[in-house]
Amino acid sequence: MAGQGTKPAQTELSHYSNQGLFSNNYIKHHLPLSPVWQDCEPQLAGLANGLKAAYKSASDADLGPGEESQLEEIVIRPVLKLLGFSFDVQPKSGRGKRPDYALFASEEGYLVARQHKANLKTFYGQAAAVLEAKYWGRRLNDADPKDRLDQRDPTAQTTRYLDDVYHASDGRVKWAILTNGKLWRLFYYHSGFRAGTYYEVDLETVVQRGTLDDLRLFYLFFSRAAFEPDPQSGKTLLDQHLNGGQEYAAEIRNKLKDLIFDHVFEGLAQGFVDCRRSTLGKS
Repeated sequence: MAGQGTKPAQTELSHYSNQGLFSNNYIKHHLPLSPVWQDCEPQLAGLANGLKAAYKSASDADLGPGEESQLEEIVIRPVLKLLGFSFDVQPKSGRGKRPDYALFASEEGYLVARQHKANLKTFYGQAAAVLEAKYWGRRLNDADPKDRLDQRDPTAQTTRYLDDVYHASDGRVKWAILTNGKLWRLFYYHSGFRAGTYYEVDLETVVQRGTLDDLRLFYLFFSRAAFEPDPQSGKTLLDQHLNGGQEYAAEIRNKLKDLIFDHVFEGLAQGFVDCRRSTLGKS
């Protein structure tokens, strides 16, 4: 990992793609100034070292089409553990479909879910998200007739799983992750157009040549800590990211309103008065 970028306002952030899920202004300018940006620092060194080891193993294994299970063993599960998740593999989600993983923000929640695995409402009532994994480098937006494991469009498939588990959990599970090992993509149930609205990090590139601040933009959106509800408010860090964008937009609207009414209109009114005085000789 390259330099730490200790002055957030001057930090150049890269290797992520935000397709309308959060506010770009919030990500670039407000999040780096928030307390959580520095609070996660102790977790980043261990995460960086673990990710380097996992991605070196993936490179050594020369993973390719059809090798989903190998990718999951070498990269996906180690990364999920580094991020702090407990997980269940291929749980039922309704209508006979099975996402690759149900993710849990605590071991206690996972154990409760396992005790009630036949009851989807109770099981997913403990979950934080679902995750779908594809083979290394698999295109995430297209069907692939050459994929002998699953030819479906991975994004459409993942958002259908999210729809299933959202209803199975009575609205508790609102997030889904899709990854091909290299790219990690986050979806939100309440997005207006779920398949086209997401937040994505090129984790391979972050591991190879990203900065510590690039790693933060993975950790703060994909770690267990991002999905874990605050004991008092019940809100998660992801909720904060969503609300942060809304608060930023409201702040801009208020500033524009103040500017228009306090300065622009005042200037126009004064100009009108001055014009009458100069051209009509009226006061």
